[in-house]
Amino acid sequence: MLKKLFLLLPLIFGGCATIHQTIYLQNVEVNGPINNPPVFISDGSTGIKISPWLSFHTNKQLTGQVNHSMVNSNGVFQVDTTYNNGSVAYRESNANNYKYNHDNIIWNLPNVKAGVDIDLPVSKAVSFFGSLNYSSQNFYQIMGGSFGIGFNSVTRGNAVRFNFGCSLQQYQYDASTVVIQTVDPVFGKEYTEVGFFHDIDKKSNLNFFGNLTYNTVSTDMSINFWFSFAFFSETLLDLTPETPNQAYYPFDFNVTTTDTRGETSTTFVSFSPGIYINVTPSLRLVVGINILKDIGNFSSDNGSFTSSLFVMPLAKIDFLF
Repeated sequence: MLKKLFLLLPLIFGGCATIHQTIYLQNVEVNGPINNPPVFISDGSTGIKISPWLSFHTNKQLTGQVNHSMVNSNGVFQVDTTYNNGSVAYRESNANNYKYNHDNIIWNLPNVKAGVDIDLPVSKAVSFFGSLNYSSQNFYQIMGGSFGIGFNSVTRGNAVRFNFGCSLQQYQYDASTVVIQTVDPVFGKEYTEVGFFHDIDKKSNLNFFGNLTYNTVSTDMSINFWFSFAFFSETLLDLTPETPNQAYYPFDFNVTTTDTRGETSTTFVSFSPGIYINVTPSLRLVVGINILKDIGNFSSDNGSFTSSLFVMPLAKIDFLF
């Protein structure tokens, strides 16, 4: 009986602890494209449309700041080391030493991305659509896509279409983070640990978008016109805390997390004008320019107002079945 009691002591003394984690992002470099919503020309037909395309990034790099990131004037998260009875402990530096305006994100954009859009009408007014894209950046192969539903109306030589959907875009990231972990054991004094992490990986993030497209529909004109308005977001990074070390708390623990980074994302609005040419009854050429305005967390190297405008030429071929 006494032996069994001794075996239960580790469970009693180490089994219930409260662990509070706070994550701070020091810096991150992300590789991946801007995933624009797809644009579809409406003409009243109910056939399937398959559209390979190319899009070009004129901006090569964006910089930004994670919300509520805490770094010192040199852009480094700083911790102080203290000694207590021979043991080493860590504590966060005084918050007054921090600056909140450090750009700690670099977003590298590929020169070009390629893809294909597929439109599957179920009636003259409703379509389901999907899109895939591919790009290469710093030797990383990156995939993405989108899917959703579109509603269109064609009357008297004019067409309007509204798309709503989700995008799933892959990003490669190199992120350095600091995790402050405060442990409050059932027995004993509360103590704090600091961990430094360096993660290199790929992750796909889900976002939502909506766009409204207008185009002319005229068989008498060799060139027709279109333009589109869009609103969409891009999530670049969404790290989660590391699992507590079960070698110290193998039976039970409670974890509360305060992620001061928030989600690393930004938002765009865009206006896209262009033209299309009906080459044959089953083939048309579509060209245009995507003009994007970043209304989120990113700016350019020089920080000027016009730097948050992006011009992205687009060329696609519609195969009509």
